[in-house]
Amino acid sequence: MDVFIQQKKDEKVGAYHLKDLESRLGKLKEAFKGEISAVTVTDLDDWLKRLHLEPRTHNNYRAAVVQLFNFAKSKLKALPHFLPHAAEETTKVREPSKDNEVYTSEEIRQILESAPETVRHLIAIRAFSGIRNEEIWKLTWEQIDLATGWIKLRKAATKLQARRIIPILPNLRAWLPTNTRTGSVHGYASAKTLSQAVSNAISGAKIEVKTNALRKCYASYRLAVLNNIEQVAEESGNSPQIIREEYRELATKEEGEAWFSIFPSAG
Repeated sequence: MDVFIQQKKDEKVGAYHLKDLESRLGKLKEAFKGEISAVTVTDLDDWLKRLHLEPRTHNNYRAAVVQLFNFAKSKLKALPHFLPHAAEETTKVREPSKDNEVYTSEEIRQILESAPETVRHLIAIRAFSGIRNEEIWKLTWEQIDLATGWIKLRKAATKLQARRIIPILPNLRAWLPTNTRTGSVHGYASAKTLSQAVSNAISGAKIEVKTNALRKCYASYRLAVLNNIEQVAEESGNSPQIIREEYRELATKEEGEAWFSIFPSAG
């Protein structure tokens, strides 16, 4: 595993991707101490089941293991080149339909209006700009440039290691604090605790917590309004292919316009 991770570092893969690989494969390394050639399909399937993961996370773990086994087979010659390896034959679980993975405009209003003040603006930023949780964890008030109307993400803070700017839409601006602030936009010790605080606020509003749904809402509703795959891909830091395959036709234009018309209630 260490050789595989080092190659990924040499390839200068994105920091988030590298962190995910190290975390997921680290758990695999703890579970299996012997040679990779001794690990069976049953071993891997049982290990994945013991992790008790959501379907998409299960498949993400499986994909990381497949990458490792591919590397061991093609680069290290540690597996027979003429046979499928164990990771390839593990079970890929069925993921729920993406059609139900977004919140409605009524739900986001309920979430925002019931959220504690310490997380309300974080929910608004994620819902109305599509920033990833890890990106908002590194975000500072100085990067939210109200004068120009852009959120300016630094290269080092983005998943794809590319500078990105995102428009501050009118309803997002209305949910942000009006007083001048500096430093981090939050007070949490890690991206995980920040994410949990947002999830707690959503569940506190009696709304089901859906995986990464605020970002999905932005991409889906923004695409419905703009009908411009390339622009939404640029704003969300995704490829046009991902936007086309995962976010197109999840919402109507009217639903998109309603999403970006959620402003704080008077008073």
